[in-house]
Amino acid sequence: MSLKQFHVIFIFCSITLSFGLSAWAYVGLEAGTNQGYGVLAAISFLIGLGLSWYLLQIRKKMQVL
Repeated sequence: MSLKQFHVIFIFCSITLSFGLSAWAYVGLEAGTNQGYGVLAAISFLIGLGLSWYLLQIRKKMQVL
């Protein structure tokens, strides 16, 4: 596995974890335990979107996968 492929896979895993954290925090917000979950959900979702955009740019540039 090349370093380029590892980078793409690592970013994909980061996206998955970011959206997963966002979903978990949203469920916590709906449960009404803490309002901080809403902030965490929003930030995690925005990070997931940013990483998705980054992955698309990297794939165009590197011609990988």
